[in-house]
Amino acid sequence: MDLTRILFEDFAPAAVRLFYVIACAAMGVFVFGVYTQVRKYRRGAPLSVSGELLTRFKAMLGTVLTHRTIARRDRKAGTAHRLIFYGFVLLFIGTATITLDYDILGPLFGAHFWHGQFYLGFSLVLDVAGLLLTAGLIYMMYRRGWLRPPKLDYARPDRQVGDPDYDRSAYRREDWAFLWTLVVIAATGYFLEAARLVWLADRPDVWDARWWSPAGALIAQGLRAAGMSNTGGAALRPVALVVSRAIGAAVHRIDPVHQGQAHLYGCGLAHVARSAGSAAPAACAGRGEAGRCPVHHRFQLEAAAEPRCLHEVRAVS
Repeated sequence: MDLTRILFEDFAPAAVRLFYVIACAAMGVFVFGVYTQVRKYRRGAPLSVSGELLTRFKAMLGTVLTHRTIARRDRKAGTAHRLIFYGFVLLFIGTATITLDYDILGPLFGAHFWHGQFYLGFSLVLDVAGLLLTAGLIYMMYRRGWLRPPKLDYARPDRQVGDPDYDRSAYRREDWAFLWTLVVIAATGYFLEAARLVWLADRPDVWDARWWSPAGALIAQGLRAAGMSNTGGAALRPVALVVSRAIGAAVHRIDPVHQGQAHLYGCGLAHVARSAGSAAPAACAGRGEAGRCPVHHRFQLEAAAEPRCLHEVRAVS
């Protein structure tokens, strides 16, 4: 039997349209986020850098893929960051693969490859990828909530109590909301998978192949042991889908760039700020009013002294 999964099985046409509307809206917000970041960077003065573009690109790629800048400061945090990163990368590739098969090759050429042994291997890899992502997120929550290393105390060494921007509680709430959002996305994905397995448990081509999705299969076993029937699985499925899609769209509202190059840039500037005893980069000392840089050279280092190194570096007007 040639195994596969029927996308949008038994979905009303309106529900399918709603899915694509939410997906397109999420991608639109993501593109706008990239545009605002590029526009922000273009406000700054050009930076002269040494070395060939290819050499610098290889160095950047090596840093991103190995996470060495994070692991160098904290080995366990570096490992968790790798789990989150590569889990997300694999899940993104999985989503792109389904899009290629269902939305491009199928309609245009009538060709499909998402079936058989490829489909089973695909299901296993993505299920494991979700577990890697979840494990990394749980450790980061444990580290932030219980270990509480000094670098995560959000203190501003360049500010005094009473200064307008001394209180950073909003950033603490934002970080926790971000972590919980990713955990909920992963959880709803597994519950959606489990609901489908329970709903189609009477079909041997679905239930007999369930262990190729081990996490979803375990949850499905639990749901059936708790008394959920095929009808209950069918009812739970659209709820889980809507929740996961809505939250996934919301995540795209988070700046897409500051977790990449601005994240690394901000962490690097934090070292300069700490050694100089100021939030302004050392190169800007003495420039502009009150020793600050002109507007296109000034940065608000939200990651000053590495309180978390997850903020964007924002120009201050």
